[in-house]
Amino acid sequence: MAITPPTISLATSGTDPKITSKEELEADVNGALESLADQANADIATEATARAAADTALDGRLDALEAAGAVDTASLADGAVETAKVADGAITTAKLADSAVTNAKLADVATATIKGRAASGMGAVSDLSASQVRTILNVADGATANSADATLLNRANHTGVISQSDVAGLTAALAAVPTLAQLLGLAERPGEQSALFTASLAGGAPTALAELGTGSVATSPEGAVWRQVGPGVVAQRGLWAVEPGRLYEVRAAVRRYVDPADPEQDAVSLRIAWYASTKAALVGGDAYSVVETVGDLLAASGRVALGGTVSRGSGASVTAPAQARFARAYVECFGAAPVATDIELVAVRDVTEAP
Repeated sequence: MAITPPTISLATSGTDPKITSKEELEADVNGALESLADQANADIATEATARAAADTALDGRLDALEAAGAVDTASLADGAVETAKVADGAITTAKLADSAVTNAKLADVATATIKGRAASGMGAVSDLSASQVRTILNVADGATANSADATLLNRANHTGVISQSDVAGLTAALAAVPTLAQLLGLAERPGEQSALFTASLAGGAPTALAELGTGSVATSPEGAVWRQVGPGVVAQRGLWAVEPGRLYEVRAAVRRYVDPADPEQDAVSLRIAWYASTKAALVGGDAYSVVETVGDLLAASGRVALGGTVSRGSGASVTAPAQARFARAYVECFGAAPVATDIELVAVRDVTEAP
């Protein structure tokens, strides 16, 4: 706003202007000052009117831009929108762009602080304590604290007992490990190693067959025996491969413990059960072969040995069926209880090179 200074007119006499009196000078000065004040007031009023009009126009323009959604970050100068100009609750979730609030805009937190919610139900997050975090994670206080991997993996630092059945495959693996008795040559005696014998002739994996158990183990003049009361089968759990060109000796030793009423009908027989290459049991006439049978076995007979030879070709007392690749030796007892028979051994060995 520019103000033009007023001109003071002096009274003149001739060509040399002179002030003729004090009163004349005072009148001229006062007139000039009044003129200056009038001009300033007029200029101020003009400026105020112009500013008001500009503000009104600007407000209208901003309202139009806001209504059209045209006021964006690029349209606003830094610091242009003051806090006082933002209405309470005006900035809603919908007005915030995804990822617009950075970590720096969050409230400061102490070291080792985790934000989350421990209170029940939906609600605001808070700064969680270590105890609250452990509760959410279901981790005990001090779990594995100050323990290196080498310490945790050292079995000497482990306590407690793990059941054998909880370790996958352990029971089957242990069953396949020879016992000391087996290594010492007692595997052929059901009274010594009843776990290596079964009452089943089913095919498939030998370990799937049930063991004889220990309920009928007894003592005879020949040592520990399996005492079979009434009819039944005592068979080797393991299969043996019948190889071409090989000769096998199969034998058993039995003793009558309680005589039958009819010895001829209540026989004891040493037999061979046959299995295919898949270990499936053969059927029909190829299911088994009789090696030797004793039909008049009495307690007075004492220990009786049964036996014969087996091969896939000629020259043996028993010839394997054409489809047989595996075999299982067993003793079968006939006659109802109380007839009882002690089975001392059931054995098979390769005698191809024997003298």
